[in-house]
Amino acid sequence: MRCRLALAASLLALAFVRPVSGDGEDFPWLTDLAAARAEARKSGRPMLVVFRCET
Repeated sequence: MRCRLALAASLLALAFVRPVSGDGEDFPWLTDLAAARAEARKSGRPMLVVFRCET
């Protein structure tokens, strides 16, 4: 039962996920590491770094 509830909750959460449009012009911390560090320091939240390779 718990597994079904967790699965339902995760599927519901996916409905609110959306990709960032553009090249991050609205959010400079998406493409600039120094800006991301400053934003993490200012907000008090940890910074998550994701590397994506396109070939």
